[in-house]
Amino acid sequence: MISEETTSITNFSNEDLIENYLSYYDHSIQSVKMRKTSLKTFFHKDNYGFDKHIKELTTIELKHYFSWLKKQPVTLNTKTNKWRILKSFIESVKEDFPDFYLVFPRRNLNWGNQHKKPWKKEYLTKEELKKLLDYFKTTNYKRYLIFRVLAETGMRKGGITYIKLNSIDFDKRTIEVIEKNNQSLPNVYYFSKNLGIHLKMYVDQIKQMNEKVEYLFFSKFMGEYKPYSSRRFNTILDETCEKIGIEKNITCHTFRRSLNNFRDRMGCDLMNRKILLNHKINDVNYQSYTRKDYDKFIKLYDKYYPFYDLNL
Repeated sequence: MISEETTSITNFSNEDLIENYLSYYDHSIQSVKMRKTSLKTFFHKDNYGFDKHIKELTTIELKHYFSWLKKQPVTLNTKTNKWRILKSFIESVKEDFPDFYLVFPRRNLNWGNQHKKPWKKEYLTKEELKKLLDYFKTTNYKRYLIFRVLAETGMRKGGITYIKLNSIDFDKRTIEVIEKNNQSLPNVYYFSKNLGIHLKMYVDQIKQMNEKVEYLFFSKFMGEYKPYSSRRFNTILDETCEKIGIEKNITCHTFRRSLNNFRDRMGCDLMNRKILLNHKINDVNYQSYTRKDYDKFIKLYDKYYPFYDLNL
């Protein structure tokens, strides 16, 4: 952490400055990942590749980056987010270091019209959901479990890779997971008895490894078990939908949105839908609410479980 005694920006690397920027503000896990990715677009050699210390950054260099970013095959929203986050990072550094002065381009910027089309808000039908899960079930069992957990719980993408083995209660059919950095209590999600059978078999296989594995979905890197990266999830869904003939832009959030839609059609009221999805609700500490009224909400989950007829 940068202290008040700090006098010169050159005492810190670009990486140090980025970490300080990310830790200073109250961001969700997903927001931190997005900001890291956006700044990586500017600094990493495989992207724009600014390889000098930020002290040497100039307004002309920023304009060159803008011209480069403008040509990238991504949506306009992605471009403007990356530009906005870089500006936010630079302004944060300027606040901390009096010896760092940089004028960010102030004129209205012309992004042009050569952009990838943005994804629409899509919903999965039950038939499409079953088609997806059936494909993963026969080709990649880990992916089957990941996307089935998303489909049945409505969990956010940023939370699923941080599910710990000891946070799953198979008797109560609950998963507790921290999805945001500022949470004092984890969110509680419920799952079906059938999914519980699949998860239990998977967890038992992990335990038979006799390794120090902390997370439900993990990968091994440099001899250590770490949370499985969610970076490619949306790409995997995109590629799979093309293979099996689903002509929609499906993302991880589509599962959450679709589950909420299914429950709405079944008659589940708005307040209960929000609590089941761990939405923020004014004046309600929903984490405590779901613990205190467990019996009520597991019955509610089962009542408005929309997939009994699918044999997932």
